Amino acid sequence: MRSYFMGVLLALAAACHLAGCGGGAAGPLPEAQAAAPTDACPTGDATAQLQAMVDAARGQLELPACVFNTSAPIVIARPLRLVGAGATVDGTIIRTTAAEGLVVDPAVRISVAMAPNKRGWWGSVEQLRIEPALQGGGKHALVLRVRPGFFINNWLVDRVHLGDFGEQGLLLDNSAGNVDGIFTGLVARSFIENGVKAVLIGDSVAFSRLVVTNGPSRFSGPGLPGFDISTVDGAAESVIEWSNITTAGGCVQVRNGQGIGILHNWCESARAPAGTGLITLANCLDCAVRENRVQTLSGEAAWALVLDGSQRTVIDSNKLNPGTAGHIAFRNGASQNKLSGLNRFYGGADVLAGKFDGAAAGLLATP
Repeated sequence: MRSYFMGVLLALAAACHLAGCGGGAAGPLPEAQAAAPTDACPTGDATAQLQAMVDAARGQLELPACVFNTSAPIVIARPLRLVGAGATVDGTIIRTTAAEGLVVDPAVRISVAMAPNKRGWWGSVEQLRIEPALQGGGKHALVLRVRPGFFINNWLVDRVHLGDFGEQGLLLDNSAGNVDGIFTGLVARSFIENGVKAVLIGDSVAFSRLVVTNGPSRFSGPGLPGFDISTVDGAAESVIEWSNITTAGGCVQVRNGQGIGILHNWCESARAPAGTGLITLANCLDCAVRENRVQTLSGEAAWALVLDGSQRTVIDSNKLNPGTAGHIAFRNGASQNKLSGLNRFYGGADVLAGKFDGAAAGLLATP
């Protein structure tokens, strides 16, 4: 496909000619001519065309406001800033019949024989929409994947719409268990249907100012949690903040995290998996649950917050509605957790009595 901007360049050249650019008096004006047309959007299966554009790009690739119909995942394997013309229905759309829409995977193009610090990817995916050809089909809209010996760091996902796929819209996949697999990244200002799954992520991953909700195919079903996150051993200081999470399978589940912040979110769900809360921290250490509004809707979830074997969690300035069993539960040896007096417990008198299960063992101190 010719450059999307060729028509603009030709139009500018024509305008320069008409104005007599380059000095000297302008000659008689020729008859007005229409600007050269820009390239049409692709028709049919654009998989090979779009993949070739990605493979040939160096540094940055800007995609036009077109629909790219694909039948296989588009793979980004070198450092690249991929920018669309917007995530709306009249912006840049990747519409796919494949299980995954867009995949970042350094192993596809980078040799494992290279030095360890050369086996990574950094870049961004911005301002585009990824959706399944069939609502509820496939698995994931956007995947960041690392294989043994590789990593992804210093990355950004910003202002994207990840559509109604069969599983989570965004998957961060370090199932290989690399110690430095996926770290130091930001997901921001995006609309994500069916949630985020992060498998064994590393340090300093931030999720900020997102809308995370069920896609249309899951509003009448059990749904998935808004965030389902696990970390590699020792990984710390990731955050979920300033987001609106309205899902049907719980809002936030974190496993094995250290220093995880769950801050300033609206969390709303009708239900959660058995034994969990709308927010659940399992085997976590030194985390903070602060200034969230946790709505249990009709009370089909048992608890607003569950600490399952977690220690030294700070619970501060939240507004918690009760589930069918109560507000907060401490499970499986949860200990040394601290509750601030600024929490508000709705659904009854705003006092501590009756708001917890296992509180005597689970709390380091009460106000």
